[in-house]
Amino acid sequence: MTSDNKIFKDSYVVRRRGNYGWQKIIWFVAIIIFIYFGGQYFFNWLRPTAVTVARPVLQMETNTRNTADTWQGLFRSKLTLEMENDRLRTELNALKAQSLGYGILIDENIRLREILGRANNNSPPIIASLLAVPNDDFPFGLILLDVGRTNTTRELTVGDEVRVGNNVILARIVEVSDTYSKARLLSASGEATPVIIGADNLAAEAKGAGGGNFTVSLPRGVNVEPGDLIKLSSAGEELTLGVVAEVTGEPSDSFQTVLFKSPININEIRNVEIYAR
Repeated sequence: MTSDNKIFKDSYVVRRRGNYGWQKIIWFVAIIIFIYFGGQYFFNWLRPTAVTVARPVLQMETNTRNTADTWQGLFRSKLTLEMENDRLRTELNALKAQSLGYGILIDENIRLREILGRANNNSPPIIASLLAVPNDDFPFGLILLDVGRTNTTRELTVGDEVRVGNNVILARIVEVSDTYSKARLLSASGEATPVIIGADNLAAEAKGAGGGNFTVSLPRGVNVEPGDLIKLSSAGEELTLGVVAEVTGEPSDSFQTVLFKSPININEIRNVEIYAR
């Protein structure tokens, strides 16, 4: 009897352990099925609540970012305005200084004209139209103007200066007829003109090269750079003749060649001013 009870007990334990193992497997499978199929319903149910809670936080973040961007934009705008004001203030001061210098030059010009006996020569210029410019049909270096002895308010004379904008000189009158006159461009080939170069006022002689171009030969070492003005002194006035375009020459040469060009293209203008010399 004791032996049978032991056998029955052992058989029961084995069946119980076997059933317990299957129970764990069943529970594990059930949990997996719940997570896979039921989890999505659970999270779908939770999503509206999460969105409701998160929406104010997201809105606050957006508002904060927009506010920061607005302040940053205002700061940049203010900084830009301050820089622009500084730039304009600097330019205004420069213009004031330039205006003051211009007034000084006018006074100096008036005094020089008095010394040279030209103080009473305040007659306005004669406005003339160009009838012909240098081309294949007209002699090179000459321009034809529509004013002469009988159709002007004052007498034209050989040597009168032909200018544009009062201070840019182009040519000089070489012939006066009744109803027209001829002027020779200072840039005409072979024409020689005393000039003043750059801020150092270097005296030299410019030679016309045609087409509004000039050349000047200077000793090497003289400081001349592209953009320097070439001027012409006339009865106490400084007139602009051209602007330096290029400086050429070999290092071994004793001289350098300065190439400059008139700021006015004769083919692009219709009217000029004639000043008594």
